[in-house]
Amino acid sequence: MIRSYSYSWICLFIVCSFNIYTSKSWSLNEILIAGPKVGLTSTNYTRNPDLFTRHPVEAKILDSVRKGTLKAQEECQHQFKWERWNCPSDTAPFDQDFATREAAFVQSINAAGIMHVVTQQCSSGQETFCTCDNSRNGQPGGYNWKWGGCSDNIKFGDELTYKFLKGLTSGKNENAAMQLQNYGAGRQAVGRNTKMVCKCHGLSGDCSIRTCWQQVATFREIGQFLKQRYKKAKFVNYYDGQLRQGNDARTRELAVFSKKQLAFLQKSPNYCKEDNVMNIKGTKGRQCIRSKNKNAMTTSERKSCRTLCKSCGYKVKKVTVDVSNTCNCKFRWCCKVKCDKCVTRENNYYCVR
Repeated sequence: MIRSYSYSWICLFIVCSFNIYTSKSWSLNEILIAGPKVGLTSTNYTRNPDLFTRHPVEAKILDSVRKGTLKAQEECQHQFKWERWNCPSDTAPFDQDFATREAAFVQSINAAGIMHVVTQQCSSGQETFCTCDNSRNGQPGGYNWKWGGCSDNIKFGDELTYKFLKGLTSGKNENAAMQLQNYGAGRQAVGRNTKMVCKCHGLSGDCSIRTCWQQVATFREIGQFLKQRYKKAKFVNYYDGQLRQGNDARTRELAVFSKKQLAFLQKSPNYCKEDNVMNIKGTKGRQCIRSKNKNAMTTSERKSCRTLCKSCGYKVKKVTVDVSNTCNCKFRWCCKVKCDKCVTRENNYYCVR
């Protein structure tokens, strides 16, 4: 069941994208009723030549967009769980005219989420608007293997995501350029992270011949890939209709950068202190992690108390709580399971003044 707060994330992405920030807010229902402002051309991978004219098909595509956005939200919150900006769903620093590094990540992960869902749904065989990518089936792929099976339809997923998001991007300014740059980086992240899956054929399963097909990576892997791109995101300016690195117009010819990189136009706030104007909650009251078993923790977890508390001027407070769990469960004939109730003490750590 979809949590109600997730709709604010969808509105944040579709409505509050940085080139269309206005005082007027759109709702998710308005987006779904209006539909995407695009006219997607039919390709060889499309079962339905009138993709956006038949309402049932359009509804399915918009449902894919919704699912992709929700997937992106969950992954964003996972990647930033132990950082000052933790990808909040109910409020975010993007309802003003912001175009920060975090905004770049939101744009890219949403594009990746939509493309990932659409691509996998095409391979499910249950959709009317697309199928697997069978364009190379039967062709030799390399030594002792050939293309076959049901490859994920990356080309169709990329095209649909591009045209849908481009239809939601209006104007030709720095915010629109930033949006399109980060949407493209998100789509590239899906296309670049693929793997080959093969099935063996031959006498006694000796794998003398293999049939292989292409699959996209898990979305967790794509999220990790984009998190690294986020760390290396480029601070850019807008010259002559393009995003360019640096702030010296004399060097603009040398400052064009790769389409696979994330780009942002404004430096981020530190997210430590609460700021109602910018809709930043701050890190006061946030939980961090301390454990004797450092090897079992990620880098973000190990640094969480320093990142969230100490570097923001807060102290770390330990709170001990009793946690009740079932334990010592035994099967009783017939046919019950009887468990004891065990109470353990658990230490939690929070940022306080």
